Amino acid sequence: MKTKTLLLGLILMVGLFAFNSCEKDDDPSPLTQEEAVVAIDNSEEQFIVASNDIAANAGYKVQDQLDGMYLPFGSSYKSNSTLKFRDADIKQFKQKATEFFKANKGGEDLNFDFDFIFNMTDANFQNYTGTWDWSGSYFVKTGTTPANEIILNFPYPSSNATNNATLRYHSYQLSNSSISFKGSITVDKAEVLSFSLSATFSETKMSGTLKVNFGSYEMLFTESWTSSTTSYVASASTTLQKDGKALYKESTKVTLKRVSDTDVSVVVEAKLIISSLEFRMKLSFKLSELQTIETKDPNTYLQMSLYSTDGAKIGDFKYKYNSTNKEWDIYFVYTNGVEVNVETEMPRIASRLLDFFSGLFDNIG
Repeated sequence: MKTKTLLLGLILMVGLFAFNSCEKDDDPSPLTQEEAVVAIDNSEEQFIVASNDIAANAGYKVQDQLDGMYLPFGSSYKSNSTLKFRDADIKQFKQKATEFFKANKGGEDLNFDFDFIFNMTDANFQNYTGTWDWSGSYFVKTGTTPANEIILNFPYPSSNATNNATLRYHSYQLSNSSISFKGSITVDKAEVLSFSLSATFSETKMSGTLKVNFGSYEMLFTESWTSSTTSYVASASTTLQKDGKALYKESTKVTLKRVSDTDVSVVVEAKLIISSLEFRMKLSFKLSELQTIETKDPNTYLQMSLYSTDGAKIGDFKYKYNSTNKEWDIYFVYTNGVEVNVETEMPRIASRLLDFFSGLFDNIG
């Protein structure tokens, strides 16, 4: 993982996202190097098992099929900006989880676009109320009831002879400062997935949440921000959990404060949880320093550590200058002082970190 790539990602995400890092009191004793290696390997294996389990889930499979179907209020292309109020886009959060699953070489390549949910935020709900049936290549409106819901009947799997599955939208509310609605998917009258979305917004603040449940899994996406003439604070989180236990979670928080008429301080804090591993990061700088920050030792403004989710420290990340390549390489330092090159000795960790940071700024804009 190269310093320039990491730093660019962090800089570009400032102004919209940041990480929320919580330090624990009374942390357990640090792990030995041997224990740390086991923890890292186990975390990867747990996540591979989870991704394969999700791929086999009926709720996951039916929403994946819906993503390829042309909805009455959808579009034939993937929208880059759907739930976007006052320059805040909730859809970006679920893309982080999508990118992580697609980077998981040992498990299934999962699709969490949820366009059938997000496209509704752009639609005029009342124009589509009633019942719609799949005709073989598109939905046809076959009834005007229910007057306050949208019912889409379709075949699942797609080769099924009858429209045995139903996508339902209901409880839709829209005002000048809020939007909310709920929905579900049933197959042969049995519910396999449910979802709810809500957001409030004004000139100075925004808050939004999307929750999707299927089987024993829940995906939760949140975003909020507040602004004033002297500061801006934004937070975001993405969580995948099974039976109430987090398998993947990233939370972000950025704070910008005016320190003079020409300068702003930036504090970025971060947490990323993958199964039993927890990455913590903190970045602090002033905007006036951006022109020269890449010429400085990254260890002076960026701190990253790795813990187990029960609080036991595994080690720290540090940078060393590579005079041959003329760039900073990232190393991992176990609690016993042993150092290893992250890219060569811990390629899976390097891949996760790179996907994490690059995914953040790739989806901005």
